[in-house]
This record gives sequence, structure tokens and C-alpha cells, in this order.
Amino acid sequence: MRMSQKLEEVNKLFPCVFMREFLKYFLMKVSKYTWIFILIFCIGIFFRVYHFGDWLQFKGDAFRDAILISNVYDTGVASLPLLGPRAGGTMLRLGPVFYDFQYIATQIFQSVDTVVLAYPDLFFSILTLPLFFFFVRRYFSQGWSLLLMLFLAVSFLAIEYGRFAWNPNSVLFFTLIFSFAVLSLYEKKEGGHQLLWASVAGLSLAIASQLHFSAFLGLPIVLLLFIVWNVKQSKQVLTFRVVSIFFLCLGIVYLPVFISEFFKHGENARLFLSAISSKSSSNGLLLNIYQDLHMFAKYFARILIGLVEPSKWIILLGGLFCGLGLLANAFLLRSETDEKKQHFLKWSLLLIVVYFFLYIPLAFKIDRPRFYLPFMVVPFLYFGYMCRALDKKGWFVKYRIFLFSLGIIIIAGSNVIATLGWFSELRNSQETATSTGERNSKGRSYFLTWGHFERTAEVIERSCEKENNIYFQMAKNIKAYDHSIEYALLMKKRSWESTLQSTEQTMQGGCYYYISFVKEVLPDYLLTTKRDTPVDVGNLNIVRVYPEGEALEKFRERKITVERMQEQKIFEPEKITRYSRVFWGDVWYRLNK
Repeated sequence: MRMSQKLEEVNKLFPCVFMREFLKYFLMKVSKYTWIFILIFCIGIFFRVYHFGDWLQFKGDAFRDAILISNVYDTGVASLPLLGPRAGGTMLRLGPVFYDFQYIATQIFQSVDTVVLAYPDLFFSILTLPLFFFFVRRYFSQGWSLLLMLFLAVSFLAIEYGRFAWNPNSVLFFTLIFSFAVLSLYEKKEGGHQLLWASVAGLSLAIASQLHFSAFLGLPIVLLLFIVWNVKQSKQVLTFRVVSIFFLCLGIVYLPVFISEFFKHGENARLFLSAISSKSSSNGLLLNIYQDLHMFAKYFARILIGLVEPSKWIILLGGLFCGLGLLANAFLLRSETDEKKQHFLKWSLLLIVVYFFLYIPLAFKIDRPRFYLPFMVVPFLYFGYMCRALDKKGWFVKYRIFLFSLGIIIIAGSNVIATLGWFSELRNSQETATSTGERNSKGRSYFLTWGHFERTAEVIERSCEKENNIYFQMAKNIKAYDHSIEYALLMKKRSWESTLQSTEQTMQGGCYYYISFVKEVLPDYLLTTKRDTPVDVGNLNIVRVYPEGEALEKFRERKITVERMQEQKIFEPEKITRYSRVFWGDVWYRLNK
């Protein structure tokens, strides 16, 4: 349709002069690339927000963080710790920025609901899409940048890690900001731009390094090597003011960590050194290098086509793709004359090389997607690099459209299929039981989400008399989710008005529930007890039982208790241990002492 025909259609549909002129302006001024950008952005948002609350993952670390932030929400910022979550099962703690984000979310939405606690990761996952577009525009054309943005928008791994709350989930966003800021810092621009980018680089590095241990180690090394590689320009760019602003912003974000170290006499620093030595594998250098290569090949394949457990042949192809992409990166760097593009190619090359060598000592402990989040866009960059490298060949120019389309089908198509399959399984799990003999898209035999836990809490809350406490026991194969149901019940507890006056009365009565997957058999000691008709909530089965005598004693030995008592503090704060954290309240107490 010609532009004149489009304008005639606008005149018919919108008689209002202002609206008509406004739409005419957009049709004439907004380019097709902008509309494609908006479309891709909307697709990415849809995949990240669709049934966000019902299908939210909530267990383990998420419960730990929710309890802590709920306590801060109830008692005030004085209960906010100066250190964040533990790093990789060690006693070492990251910085507190993840908790800061969650606390800000609770203040904005005035709620400690699990969905609210996951909003920061969702928000940063969405913002990663336009950020990635502007990042790759430093090297690629508009068309190629939109294609790479599409790959990230529909990436199964990126979508999955944007749909629940966990400290590593937003590390990609801040890694991209840091990368963009450093590259912008090296551009030849006059004025205050360098100070601006130095501050952005310092802030983003500080935040990224507090979200995951790998970013804490990897990104500073990448920056240092980039400075050395461009040593002549670095002498001009890294003035005293630029370096001062960078470290000032870095120090501001790390101020809570420094204060904590002062109070704890450098305990976390000692734990950092201990964690580095304990993380190293003792399998030998050659075996570690082989395992590292295998892991990179596996996760390149997983990122590119969305397979959770790729076959050995797919892993082999992933390794081949990684190697060819690395060669394409080096080839393009060697032939590139534009300084801005050279910096982009150097940065992407350093990013993958540094993390590869960094992970060699950890090779047998990195079979987790979180270790690849800081550089998960590199496989998409490699696709673009290989196409650019081949663009100089005559045969590639002839078949450019075909290969371009093939890339869209294989990478974008396979990730969309994987994501839609995951969504289908999540939806079905809310309504019907998933057979424990089947493997789903996540490599497991069942799904449990916040929707299951919330409805379980509703079933228990409706059936249990107000004057009684709740006792529930979980089947062994879902015991890891006991805290998830406990948190859902505690959310219900906020609206309960009745208060128990006697704790003795509590122990004499109570509502007892056994929770398992659908169609699973009760444990032996409950088989002969009186029980109500089981209630199914998708994958979960809830049955109220009335144990007596020995059965009651066995139940209480294994039970989890949620008391219906209104207290000043609904959630218990962190227990005091050898490695307990310092809180802002401790700082204020010391200052006012």
C-alpha cells in the first residue's frame, strides 16, 4: 500500500483532526526499523509476563530471601543486612544490592507477595532487550541488530531466568550496561561524557559483581585486560578525574560491604580467599580443560536452541559453533579498521576468553545456567560474526537471504518452540497431574509453581477451624518445597483476626495435612487414620488427616507448624551464628552509642 493510500485510510478511520495529524506524522516519520523494534520488544515482554504470578518458581533461596525481606518490611530498614546472599553454597556472602532491589519493590507496591519480590528481575529482564539492541548497534547494522535482539527476546534461557526472583538473574543486564559504558568511555567525545560513562561503569560493575560470584571475578579481569590491550588510548582516556569518579561510584555501592568488614574484622574477605581455594577441582588440569570445553559447548547449544539436556551430537555442534564463532571474532578484529568496532570485537573476545580460563578450576562445578548468564549473548554475537566473516565470500552473498532465514528458523524458532512447550506444561500442571514417569522440558518429571502453593494454602485455610494451628507434612520427593507452602500460609496469616490465648490448647488440637503428588500412597502410619476426601490442586494432593496415638506422635515428629497467632513479628529474623551478618540497625546503634 502506498503512503497516500495509508493517509486516506487514516482520514476515514479517525475523523478527529488532532488524532489524524498525529497518526499521519507517525506513518511518515517512524521508520520500519522502529516498528520492528517495537514488535520484537512486545514479543519479549509477552514471554516474560505471561501468567507471571501463577507460574512463578518459589523454593529454597527464594524462600530465604522472602523471609528476610518480609522481616525488613515489617520492622523497618534497620533490619536490612549489609551483606547479601551466600555465594555458591559457601559461607562467603555477596554484596546486599539484590536485597536492596527487593526492599525497594516492597516499598513501591506495599507488599511482600512473592510476585512483588520477583518484579526487579522481571523489570531488568525486560530492559535487557533494548539495551542489547543499542549495545550490538555499536558493531552491527540496524537489521542485524534487530535480528540479534529477536534471538534474546525469545531465548528460552533468558525468559526462564527473568520469571522468578534470584540474585544471579539480573547479572546479564548489568554486565551489558557495564560493557556499553566502558566502550562509550573509549569513544573520542568532548565534554562531560567521559565522566558520565565512568560513573555508569562504576555503578554497573559494582551491582553486577554483587549479583553473582562469577561477575565479581570475571568482569574486573575483562576490564583490566581491555585497558592493557588499548594501553595507548587508555593513557588518554583514563584521566585522574575519570578514574576517581569510577572508583567513587564503585565505592558507594560497596559501602555496606566495607562497613560490614569493619564490624566483622575482615571476616568476609577471609571467606573469599577460602572460597577460591575450596572451589578448585582436584581432577587435574587436562581433565578440567576438557570438562570446561564440554560445558561451554553444552551451554552454547542450550542458549542457541533452547534444549535443557542436548544430546552429545548437539553438544558437539555447540562446541563447533563456539570455536568457529571465536575464529570469526578474531578474523573480523584483524581486518577491522574502524576503532569503535575494534573495541567492540576486542571486548566480546575478552569476555568469552576470560570466563573460559576462569572456569577451568571450577569445570566440574559449573553445570548450572547461572554461570553463563554474564555472557549468554555471546552465542548470538557469534552467529552475527560468522555471517559477517562469510559476507566477503561470493557464494555467501548469493545465498545470503537463505542463510539469514535459516538462522531465524533454527535459533529463534527452536527457542520459541521450547518456551511454548514449557508454558504448555506449566499450564497443564495447574489443572491436571503430570505423570512422575514423564520428563518435561526442564528435564524434571513434574512442575511446582507459586500457583500450586497459593491454592494449597487456600485449601488448608478454608478447611481448618480458626482456633486451631496448622500442621502439615510433605512427601519425601517434594520436601524441598515445604518452605514454599509455609510462606503461602504465612501470607494468609496476615488477614487472620483470631488470636490464641493458650499455647497448651494449641498442642492438644490442630489441623493435620499430608501433601504429596497426586495418586501417591500415604505413609504406612497414616493408612489407618481417619481422613477427609483428598483435594487436588493440579500436581499437588492435599488430604486432611486425624491422627491419634502413635500416628499423632509420628506426625508431629515430622510436621511443619504454622501457628495462627498474631505477633509483632510474623517472620523470624536471621538466627545468630558464627557467620551472622551485620544489619543497618547495628550500625546506627554503634553510631548513637
